[in-house]
Amino acid sequence: MKTTNEMQGIIRLASKDTTKTEPRTIMKTTKEKRLGIIRVAKEKNYTRVDNRILNDLRLSMAATGLACRLLEKRNDWDINVAYLVNNYQEGEYKIRKIIKELISFGYMQVESLRNEKGQFIGNQYTLYEHPSLNPDYESSEIIETEEIEAIEKPRPLMTEEPETIEEPEKLIFDYALKDYTEQMQQEACKVLQGVPNPQAVLDELNENLSKGTIKNPSGFLISLAQRAKNGNFIATNQLAEKRRKRAEREKWEATQQPEISAEEQAKKKAEGIKAREELKEMNKRMKGIKPTISAEEQEKNTNRIREELRQMQIEKMKSMGMQP
Repeated sequence: MKTTNEMQGIIRLASKDTTKTEPRTIMKTTKEKRLGIIRVAKEKNYTRVDNRILNDLRLSMAATGLACRLLEKRNDWDINVAYLVNNYQEGEYKIRKIIKELISFGYMQVESLRNEKGQFIGNQYTLYEHPSLNPDYESSEIIETEEIEAIEKPRPLMTEEPETIEEPEKLIFDYALKDYTEQMQQEACKVLQGVPNPQAVLDELNENLSKGTIKNPSGFLISLAQRAKNGNFIATNQLAEKRRKRAEREKWEATQQPEISAEEQAKKKAEGIKAREELKEMNKRMKGIKPTISAEEQEKNTNRIREELRQMQIEKMKSMGMQP
């Protein structure tokens, strides 16, 4: 029979074995708050930034980050796109898009520089820590942080029966998307349901496909749609401008050429073919004429007659509305 001391030793050994196999749980008895952000003691090498630019929910995280990095520079530092592209991970297209976003919300201003001859030599950028400092930005467009927070509404919880979303308007699939099948177009329309300005989002996918900068079009379109729903999408409208110019050109060409029926077109085409055949026949007859004058005179006459025939043919084709 084991003594009391031996039994206590066995209990202690068993408790040691269990602590090795089971994880320990630390129980806090005090109401001590956990620090989720650890800061350094700032005596030098730090930047003071207005909290309003950090709390402006209209700006994307990329735009806020670029603005803060530029605010770290000295006041006379020249904002150069080439420097930003060479020293940061984002490419030129992304950098220019972020700058456009900052300009649209009044945090940046761009001015075109020209030489004495009026030739464009570059852009000069100015960053403002707050839009109220921008003289070209209307004060009525400035929204304070408190107003932004009031505008932001909580997203409704998804119920078992989600609200029906209307189908997007008829979208244009052209340029890089012209080969999309009907099924692919339906899938794109499904992704763009409920997205504001879905054509602009689709055009952004179209532009990037034309440039060959994306490998997963479906994933890229989903990310664009999500950004548009969150209000972080800025349309470039490059394809919309191309379509507008193309429509104007087609309209102008239609006014330059009178409308003619298919029967008249066929008739003019037949007349043009007949004129060409007559010219070939005349050329054959010219070759069969035996020379009665010197070779030099014959060459001069031949060139003169050919030039006259050519002019006659051109005038005849112009009168029929055909290209010579």
